[in-house]
Amino acid sequence: MMEPLIITGTDEIPTVILDKEKNLFEISGQSIPEEAISFYSPVIDWFEEYSQNPNSKTILNLQLEYCNSSSSKAIVDILEILEEMNQKGNQVEVVWHYMEDDDDMLDMGKEFQEIINVPFTFIAIKPE
Repeated sequence: MMEPLIITGTDEIPTVILDKEKNLFEISGQSIPEEAISFYSPVIDWFEEYSQNPNSKTILNLQLEYCNSSSSKAIVDILEILEEMNQKGNQVEVVWHYMEDDDDMLDMGKEFQEIINVPFTFIAIKPE
């Protein structure tokens, strides 16, 4: 059984919830860690292990308020693992949540969609 990976977010790092048993895969918040590679490496390792025996359907919810360039490189690494799972016939989807008025984050999601062969769904969040 795979242990869940839970990371509580701060002003600089996103909240990460990866739980195979609950079929919950989520990265949300700000992603501007000083060391994006060291922050994301356990997340990438978790997905690599998960991809060996994934659930029948995997939906990754990404709800990033801001993401620096080193974080976006790490997110591409995660998405590439999902893409491999997809190519092996597993059902995979990325749900990209963005603030309705945040064109930058919408554009980032669309850029990811162009380079990663996985179905994307875009959900605009209305400001409260």
